[in-house]
Amino acid sequence: MNTKSGAPKQGDTTGYCAFVVGQHVVCITDDFMKSQALRRKWERRGVRYPSKNKVYTVRQVYLTSKYVGVLLEEIRNPLVPTRERGLTEAGFLARKFRPLKKLKIEDFMQSKTPVEGVPA
Repeated sequence: MNTKSGAPKQGDTTGYCAFVVGQHVVCITDDFMKSQALRRKWERRGVRYPSKNKVYTVRQVYLTSKYVGVLLEEIRNPLVPTRERGLTEAGFLARKFRPLKKLKIEDFMQSKTPVEGVPA
């Protein structure tokens, strides 16, 4: 089983899953396609892409022979033809995201700014 941290190298998918359904992740890049022409082609088909530094919620994690992919709650894409998965929803490489740490109530309390007239 692969227990390394970070995303797997291409083809290294054995036992690797960095995300779970419901987990919040942050997009770390705007680079989702090999070329802008290819991206425009998919956008004409209705495919939407995540934005860098925006937070998303993992809806599904899937595995192909080459990569780990994710579907996101905030983006519902149309079905598109793929080599490995046939006709399926357009998803995203998991390595384009990083997990967010779970926040506790204490995290919010420590950053609380006093407001005049409101008891602490």
